[in-house]
Amino acid sequence: MELNKTNGSFVSLFPSEVLDVVFHRLSFRECIKCTSVCQSWNAFLFSWPGLWFEISDQCCSFEKDLKAYQKSLPWDHVQRLSIKAGSLDYISRHLPKNVHTATLREEFDGRDIRRFCMFVGSTLTTLKLEHGFCNPLPEIVVDTILQYCPYLQHLTYYSSWDINFIPVVSLAPLSIHEHPLERLEMDFDNIIKLDALLIKRLIPVLPNLRHIRLNSHDLRNVGDVLDALARYCPRLETTVFSDITTSNPTSTSSITSTSLLCLRGVDRIKSEGLATFLSQYDQRLETLELHLSSDDLARSVSSGLSSLGHAQHLKRICLTSGMGCFKTHDVCVRLVSQCPHLEEVSLAQFDFLADEGLQALSQLEHLESLSLSGCLLVSPSALVQFVEETHSKHCLRQLNLDSMLALTDKVLDAIGRNLIMLERLQTTRCFYISDTGLRYFVDSFSGSSLREFVFGQASAIQPCSLSREALLYAQSRLGSQVTIKEIIC
Repeated sequence: MELNKTNGSFVSLFPSEVLDVVFHRLSFRECIKCTSVCQSWNAFLFSWPGLWFEISDQCCSFEKDLKAYQKSLPWDHVQRLSIKAGSLDYISRHLPKNVHTATLREEFDGRDIRRFCMFVGSTLTTLKLEHGFCNPLPEIVVDTILQYCPYLQHLTYYSSWDINFIPVVSLAPLSIHEHPLERLEMDFDNIIKLDALLIKRLIPVLPNLRHIRLNSHDLRNVGDVLDALARYCPRLETTVFSDITTSNPTSTSSITSTSLLCLRGVDRIKSEGLATFLSQYDQRLETLELHLSSDDLARSVSSGLSSLGHAQHLKRICLTSGMGCFKTHDVCVRLVSQCPHLEEVSLAQFDFLADEGLQALSQLEHLESLSLSGCLLVSPSALVQFVEETHSKHCLRQLNLDSMLALTDKVLDAIGRNLIMLERLQTTRCFYISDTGLRYFVDSFSGSSLREFVFGQASAIQPCSLSREALLYAQSRLGSQVTIKEIIC
């Protein structure tokens, strides 16, 4: 091992392969501090692309921490950059030439956007804006970005506004006629409505758009926006209009999902706009995720689905019923049953789903995953009949029966006898399952394909009907190949 004497002490110098691993685990600021240890480390750090691949003024102060080394900094190595407006002056003196991903944070104005895009825009493919207050008009920001970032593919634009400054979006045309942007995410915190900007100015110049995610509260009429997308964006794959913030990692929808339409937080929608959208993308649309907040919205969705006849390409449908939607549950389920190639169906909070609606689902021949949550009116006999008569009994691999009062010993026995390919079963609030019923179930499933059994203890108000002895028996009988998880409701 080579040794160097620095400041009166010996410093161990490791092979570059070891240093690479060590420095990769340190923060940017800690790596910069290591440059003062010895000359060899200094040379390694300033020639190591791994350190400079991504830099951020959240990790260090550019002016304070980098000033002594600015002549040695390999700015051409920088590919990802995250800064706030106050760091623009420092960046402008160095002009990194290979930045493809950038984040601009906190408060900035139109001039900041223009300067930033002029510095690095020619190579940018991904740009994320995180605004504070007193922001420039969104139309100015979007126009500047598209003008100076000709290769941009992904734009994420989050913004909150000073409540005393609510801008009005004009309808002046953008300075460009077409842009190759493929991915757009915008969230303006329900302060400004983006319909005009999107419909009249932005969507018409984005023929390559594949993924769009918007805060549904930023839109006055979702149907008009969907209609514009259908007219101008033939390559669209993912459309998410959701009141769950785009920065929330617990969102149920991922923008990377393919062939998806997600509507959440939408109170009403023109059925014509939805029908146009669905008919335009019928050949590729695979997933519908809809939060039905009202009966009016449910009727519009039903009308839109009816216009497709039999949706040949739909594989997944997730419907969540809101408090204002209770008259149209059976209508929605009957429409779901008309989609012949569905593989996954999820119905949540369908409290008023009747037995007839459940039986309609039994016609689905390719169903692999079924989730029924909170379907309080379904009777045990209907659930048994569904399990015994469903056309997909030899395909069904996942079954979720959360908060189902109809889940009894007879239902559990029917599941064990008929769903021979079931791999995962989840039940919560199992009030009416006895020790005997659980024993019969695990005996019938012994040696089968079951891999995971998730059951929920009842709440403190309603104690669990299962004894600890029955649960231990289930664990021993199913064997180590089955994971049993308990959920405290």
